[in-house]
Amino acid sequence: MVTEKATNVSEIEDDEDDEEPGEVIESAPPLKVGEERELSISGLKKKLLKLGHGWETPELGDEATVHYVGTLLDGTKFDSTRDRDHDEPLTIKLGHGEVVSGLEHAIVTMKKGETALFTLPPELGYGVSGSHGVVQPNSVVQFEVELVSWITVVDVSRDGGIIKKIMVKGESNEQPGDLDQVLVKYRVALDDGTIVAETSEEGVIFVQHCKKQ
Repeated sequence: MVTEKATNVSEIEDDEDDEEPGEVIESAPPLKVGEERELSISGLKKKLLKLGHGWETPELGDEATVHYVGTLLDGTKFDSTRDRDHDEPLTIKLGHGEVVSGLEHAIVTMKKGETALFTLPPELGYGVSGSHGVVQPNSVVQFEVELVSWITVVDVSRDGGIIKKIMVKGESNEQPGDLDQVLVKYRVALDDGTIVAETSEEGVIFVQHCKKQ
């Protein structure tokens, strides 16, 4: 595998007075752009490069779409979503082991649109095995991460039987009650994407029946 030096991995915004509107560390002040902080006793460090939007952050179990650049401490790049075809970001199911645990725990501290540089100790990175033929055993690595977006995933039945992915959040907390009429649009598809049923653009009206306990 060809290695190269990463560019702009530690580049930060010029405005040192910008602050991040909240942080996951309990009772800790918000991070400022350019400021670095150790997030946990495990040694995971975060340096804020660009502010995100709002207060919400993804949780383990959600599906996060990110760009990232992984480098060694000397700047040698070993992985990057930006080097892939069409510069496509990567969608990760957080908590499913699709990436190293330190990267998952880094992403859940971020707001939409935020960019940050994370330093991972070996225990949260590639450990004693190393990776990519470039990351040596017990190496400290860094990931510059941009959180593009995420989808909230809810286990409705709490047994994995019904999984709800919130594509667009509603405008209020109100929910339909028993015998209310609801207008819905839906699409039913198989795992391979084959659509087996779909409503018209006008949708269809149902009468809501709430199951009594």
